[in-house]
Amino acid sequence: PSAPRPPSRPARAAPEPEPAPEPAPVTEPETQTASSRDAEPETPPAADTSDAVADALAAALASTPAPAANPGPPMTGAEQSAFRVAVQECWNVDVGSEAARVTLTVAFDLDPQGRVQGDIRRVGGQGGSEAAIEAAFQSARRAILRCQRDGYVLPAEKYEQWKEVEMTFDPSGMRMR
Repeated sequence: PSAPRPPSRPARAAPEPEPAPEPAPVTEPETQTASSRDAEPETPPAADTSDAVADALAAALASTPAPAANPGPPMTGAEQSAFRVAVQECWNVDVGSEAARVTLTVAFDLDPQGRVQGDIRRVGGQGGSEAAIEAAFQSARRAILRCQRDGYVLPAEKYEQWKEVEMTFDPSGMRMR
């Protein structure tokens, strides 16, 4: 029993060979593994868990760039402008109200068909009282929902680029990020 313990320790301490030695001891000598845990503190299993977590994170991070490469090219300025104009056509601001001086930023998600999914969120607002900012938000919200009809016409191959939208409503010129 004391001879197998030293070989197990170096195998567990080595970060790369762990995946291969780990299944073998668990499958064959389950009783020895249990007595090793009873005889020793939980440090070796914790090291195995940490290394397994590190390996899983490394694998996840290694696979992350591939999906990030798939979203396709970024939206062109013309595509962004067309989307902004589509919303702006439904945006009505009472020029005589305090809300007409408010610059408001909202965020919302779109489904693959270009329809609003979930809530439209107020991200920021300035240039007026809280009541004016709220009135401007409601006006922007109505414009976004009214103009979507059957979904905004956006390039399907660039969905990853436009599924999360942040748009600034400004009476002097609306902007999109």
